[in-house]
Order: sequence, then structure tokens, then C-alpha cells
Amino acid sequence: MKKITDRPGRYFAILIFSPTLVYCAITVRKNHEDISNILYFFSILLFIYEMFWICCKDNESLDSIYIDEKC
Repeated sequence: MKKITDRPGRYFAILIFSPTLVYCAITVRKNHEDISNILYFFSILLFIYEMFWICCKDNESLDSIYIDEKC
């Protein structure tokens, strides 16, 4: 039986998606300051949220999916 968790998605959000939002915020800063501030806010919020789940919760997730490999 194979177990699937949401841990790889959380690492993706921290290592790739959150820095991408910061880069987009820096890129549009000159022309759209309000949108840039919103992107900064959501990037920081996403990073803190995902770090909380990775650091404060154990590896056993309640949302785990078990797949039977016999299929």
C-alpha cells in the first residue's frame, strides 16, 4: 500500500511559488505599486503558512491517501 501526502506540494510552495510571487512583485513595482504590495503580502503569508505546517505538524498527515498497488 502506497501513502500519498501533501508534503511535496508544501515544499513546492516554499521553494518555488512564494519566491516567484516576490519576483513578480519586484517586476511590477514601477508601474503598479498597489498590485506589488498585494503580491508581497500574499507571498509572505503563503511562506509563513506553509512553514507552519511543515515545522509544527508531524509527518503523519490526517489527509493521507492510501493507494493499493494491486490495481
